Amino acid sequence: MGAVSMAFANAKGGVAKTSLALTMADEFSRKGKRVLLIDFDPQATITQFLGVPDGEHPDYRESSIMRLYDEDVLGGGFSLSDDPYSKPYSVKENFDVIFSSKKLQGVAESSVPAREYILRDYVDRVRDEYDLIIIDPPGVLGFFLSSVLLASDILFIPQRVNFHDNTGTRSFLESILREAKFRRMKVNVGGFIPVFFEKTREEVILSEMAQLQKFYMQYMSLGIIKHVGEDIWLPRIRRLVAWEAAVSEDMFLRDYVEKKDRSRSRVLDDVVALRDAIGSVLERFSAEEKAAVRN
Repeated sequence: MGAVSMAFANAKGGVAKTSLALTMADEFSRKGKRVLLIDFDPQATITQFLGVPDGEHPDYRESSIMRLYDEDVLGGGFSLSDDPYSKPYSVKENFDVIFSSKKLQGVAESSVPAREYILRDYVDRVRDEYDLIIIDPPGVLGFFLSSVLLASDILFIPQRVNFHDNTGTRSFLESILREAKFRRMKVNVGGFIPVFFEKTREEVILSEMAQLQKFYMQYMSLGIIKHVGEDIWLPRIRRLVAWEAAVSEDMFLRDYVEKKDRSRSRVLDDVVALRDAIGSVLERFSAEEKAAVRN
């Protein structure tokens, strides 16, 4: 079936979606997986981190997400070009990227027919070239939610665990259900990732986690959301000071910790635990898909 495609998604901002996408892409590539990271956020944070300040540098135009949506190569939702596809840019061994652009917001507000299917079609086109495709969306609603649900085999949901954020995540799950029901599709969820986990608030956080889990299981009973994997809650990510410091130094998290600040090596324990947990979910999904094909 080629690469599994996944996204870190939540309508709530500030839950480390982009940091997780970038770090997990780096971690899996270091393990020998061929990874494609698609920056699908018009803020283009990953694109800027990788050295394209405005997301539209001419040297990177062929590797821009906008090549899929540009009016010069689209007509009525169909390609008018012999080669309209974005060409992945090699960041390093086993790690390619598709850059984003501020213009992507214009696509969300446009009337290009079937535009929400374009990302899925591209992912399907390049699956056989990779082991893993990671999509980094903005707060996914509207066009972005539709595109990500269609293009992703599995969603992972980063989550600040408190009453306010739990309420936002419930609304996000309701949006997923409405969209999936409208499109007559099922959505695979690999689990929730607790971020900014504070040991001093552990009792309160665990109580909120239990409440969100109860709500999530009620929604799973409707048969639209399918949970993939054994655990609903994946390994926790504690405070992200080291993650933020790495970005300020324009370094991947592991490079920053190992080369700049070994005092923060504990953060890599969180990263490895999460990487391995996600890897297990992806392997389980692939095995189920292969079994379904055989049957």
